[in-house]
Amino acid sequence: MIPILYVDDDPGLLEICTLFFERTGEIEIDTASSVYEANKKMSSHSYECIIADYQMPGMNGIQFLQELRSRGNMTPFILFTSYNDDDSIKEAAYRRGAFSVVGKNSAEKNTIRTLIRTVYWAVLYDKDSKRSECLDPDTHQVRQEDNYERNRKDIDREPVRSEI
Repeated sequence: MIPILYVDDDPGLLEICTLFFERTGEIEIDTASSVYEANKKMSSHSYECIIADYQMPGMNGIQFLQELRSRGNMTPFILFTSYNDDDSIKEAAYRRGAFSVVGKNSAEKNTIRTLIRTVYWAVLYDKDSKRSECLDPDTHQVRQEDNYERNRKDIDREPVRSEI
């Protein structure tokens, strides 16, 4: 299962997206209605991808992304916004390290399918980039000590809800 966190202040959209993500059978979605609630959840769970709305009370999605990056959290981040036509929002998101910006378009099926596909790509890209960081530059083989450390971290991590 791929654990993801979706942050949005629209309860209807949280519910619809949860249904579609759970139907994949491969994605475990956790939701939060505010950045404050998201930060509480992230203190006790780890996620392979974070999706956040742009316009939320208290802190917008780009400010949330900036906060995550300033704390060293490099989890792939997708901005899910109804302001998809605003190039300044896209530019700000990408400058701060967003993996992608996906337009909401009234939460149509195709929009949610695009969001799901984007989550798969973000997680795959993140895993691939971590794997390439462990390649020996001379032999292009995985360095054994890095592989050991990564496997040890997987063993030592807290179990996610689906594993309990």
